[in-house]
Amino acid sequence: MSATKLETLTKKKEALALCQLFFHPRASSKRVWAYQLPNGSYGPGSHPLTFGDVFAHFKGEKTLAAYLLDDKDNVKFIAIDIDLARSVVEPLLDKGLSYVEIFEKHKTILLEIANKLFSKLCYYFIRPYIAFSGSKGLHIYVFFENPVPAYRPVSLIRSILEKVSWPKDLVTVTPYPRQVTKGDGYGDIIKLPFGIHQVSRERTYFLNRVNGEPLNLLPSQIVKGPIDRLLKVTEHVAAELEERHELGIPQELPPKFLELMQKRPEVKALFEGRGKGYGDITRSGIDMTLLGIAINAGIADPNELAAIIALRPNAKVKDHPKPEAYLEKTVNKALEFFGSKTKEVIQNQGMRKMKKITQAECRRGRSLQTLEGFNGP
Repeated sequence: MSATKLETLTKKKEALALCQLFFHPRASSKRVWAYQLPNGSYGPGSHPLTFGDVFAHFKGEKTLAAYLLDDKDNVKFIAIDIDLARSVVEPLLDKGLSYVEIFEKHKTILLEIANKLFSKLCYYFIRPYIAFSGSKGLHIYVFFENPVPAYRPVSLIRSILEKVSWPKDLVTVTPYPRQVTKGDGYGDIIKLPFGIHQVSRERTYFLNRVNGEPLNLLPSQIVKGPIDRLLKVTEHVAAELEERHELGIPQELPPKFLELMQKRPEVKALFEGRGKGYGDITRSGIDMTLLGIAINAGIADPNELAAIIALRPNAKVKDHPKPEAYLEKTVNKALEFFGSKTKEVIQNQGMRKMKKITQAECRRGRSLQTLEGFNGP
């Protein structure tokens, strides 16, 4: 990690963002956090969590962990642990390989499994993040805007795992929390990213799911998903969605739009459904505004534009998921309103795709200055 990145991490903004992602409201209690010991096991927090503890985590001086379940058996996030089996790891350790060397040796198969799960999660418009665990595997995280009963996401994850195949003699895949009630104990615990694994002494980091390279991602840049859609998802609905909604659109936000949200907080707020006061705040109104901003920023691929509104968290949306016809109609309308009217429509997997319109052509469209509060990037 560069000095600049570490300097950015060790700010109260990022420490607070990490706590909001992983810890329940009573995070100051010593009973909701723990720390990793040099042998890889965990010890309970001995005092209320402080900013100093979080900064020490970022610096690699200690490694924090979070209990997933609160007193009401709710979770703020879930995780999937993708790890190499002991039968694979132990012989390689005996040969003198380090944990990281073992990970690199099997990185391709681990990423392949992670991408299968990533795509399945995206069917439900859940935003997953993939991270290197710091040892010999990967973690997939999903974060929620508000605490949700643990059995909801855990049931969904278990249903997904039944539909995904992987070499079980080589890799283990475990959803966290493993149990949906705490019982008499504190429940499952998981190590936090952005810190050091105490056994391997390697830093954990979020990564690009395509090439496995580290992402320059900060805690404050992570998007938490709404829970209303999750609460409605059942195994029957999940199977139906997989059958009916293969839209042929990217299953993650365009990199240029992610960069735009980082640079412009008001765009991120609007994307997350918090952008009140920007004119039409109905679902379609916000979608059109976001598409206009994206087109004005040079995003012209209709599939990427469709991904922006399909993956947008919106707790007020009662329909799940947004139907194909709505995506097609809204994207076409936005391209006509904000971009060039000269476009060729072709049929592809039931989703209309237009030939890529250049940034210059987009700028010849109607100016975003007509939208209150937005004057382009």
